[in-house]
Amino acid sequence: MPRFLLRTLVYAFLSAGLWSSPARAETDLLNPPQGVFLDDWYMLRVGGQHIGYLHMAMERLGGEIHTSTKMFMAIKRAGQNLELTIHSGGRETLDGRPLAFDGRMKMAAMDNVVRGEVVNGKVRVISTQFGVSSEEEFDLPEGATMAWGIRRVTLRKGFKPGTKYAISAWEPSQSPGAVIPTTVEVMSREPLELFGQTYDAIRIRSTMNIGGTEIVGAGWYDDEGNVLRSDLQIMGMEVQQLKADRERATTWDGGGEIMIDTLVRPDRQIDSKRAQRVKYRLTLTDGTQQLSNLPTTGLQRVLQTDGRSAVLVVQRQDHEDLKKNSGTLVRPPQQMQPFLAAGPMINWQDPEVIKMATEARGDETNAYRLADKLRRYVTDVIADKNLGVGFATASEVARNREGDCSEHGVLLAALGRANGIPSRVVVGLIYVDEFVGQKGVFGFHMWTQMYVDGQWVDLDAAMRETNCNPTHIAVGTSSLQEEGLLELVGPLLKVIGNLQIEVLEVDS
Repeated sequence: MPRFLLRTLVYAFLSAGLWSSPARAETDLLNPPQGVFLDDWYMLRVGGQHIGYLHMAMERLGGEIHTSTKMFMAIKRAGQNLELTIHSGGRETLDGRPLAFDGRMKMAAMDNVVRGEVVNGKVRVISTQFGVSSEEEFDLPEGATMAWGIRRVTLRKGFKPGTKYAISAWEPSQSPGAVIPTTVEVMSREPLELFGQTYDAIRIRSTMNIGGTEIVGAGWYDDEGNVLRSDLQIMGMEVQQLKADRERATTWDGGGEIMIDTLVRPDRQIDSKRAQRVKYRLTLTDGTQQLSNLPTTGLQRVLQTDGRSAVLVVQRQDHEDLKKNSGTLVRPPQQMQPFLAAGPMINWQDPEVIKMATEARGDETNAYRLADKLRRYVTDVIADKNLGVGFATASEVARNREGDCSEHGVLLAALGRANGIPSRVVVGLIYVDEFVGQKGVFGFHMWTQMYVDGQWVDLDAAMRETNCNPTHIAVGTSSLQEEGLLELVGPLLKVIGNLQIEVLEVDS
């Protein structure tokens, strides 16, 4: 079961964290004194469990505002401990224009460093891992507003009930090529109790559009614009940031379990090894979300959708036909270039990844047989199959050779690209007979698609399948370029903790 669920939590906490405002009067906020003028600590909770902290500081240096954020989470996934640390920093002008940023994400052995600057409407980003750097350039997203700029807007608009405005929130250390369009609405005053103290708080409603999915959150402020609490409902759990002193924020007994509650039990069991075709009805239990834009893939066809539910068919691809008609690997069409590019997650230009790609290919030139060889190679080369590390990049997996479906999916995509095969990852669900004591359940999963002989072919290295079984339900696909990460997170936010699965037909 995949670590990309952690990416969802990261986006949730960092996005919510943008909304805290310094405890200053408005005139001071817009023209703060030199030096540090903000130093806030927050407790992070998921499902009522204290799992970490967030520390945010702001400092004025001349005509610039420098923001520093550190987030630490300790969680359990199926009983295995995992720690995640993220540092991010930003530089903005006094009037809120982005200048530069940096970030560092550490999960287990992965230590990814990113830095970037904004020059003449362009965002130049350099990512480094294991001494290997990759560089990308993006257009600065329209309206991109970082933490200091958001605070300026928040205090300028004020806290009068009924006030409503829009912000294009930008967290470039996580997604430099995209913003999170956000609508903010001031609701009303209400009492808020926090750690034994009662506040006369101002409630704010925020609606964030993350990868096409609207996530509604709530925040409570005091009269000086200081955020006291923020809440989001994602993955079927309540995600909270609570203002606290440093000791309270950083002291707890251990992380909370986040995986078991994401499992989905269908209305009947499936023999996945024998099944050739399965027809499903997916239904969202939360009526505020829309089950739209489910992808059509080589395996999957969406037959109908009415907003809350969708009927789809997943059928094994004809691999005998693929074997028979596949030819020599040829130059892909131009539209496939995004699925050949190197990036921080799929840095196939890393010498270790290239070495693996060459070793796995051997002298194979047939497109289908090469895809199959790469799948088998990744299945075998990741010898330590465990849940104990973070959402690893291809560079990390090439060195450590461990992980779960996320690592299998990312490494296989990297080896495909290194060999000239357009490749992408798929996020969705797969049926398993038993997982962490739960029998006959769907769990969230990642696998790979390669563009072979004019079609996308599904390959699942984690499940040892080139001919993928029809319990692979795709929710979204992604190039895993930086601008594609929201494509990964957005569809998941709709369905995790919010899904029912009916098995309508099974053909064996």
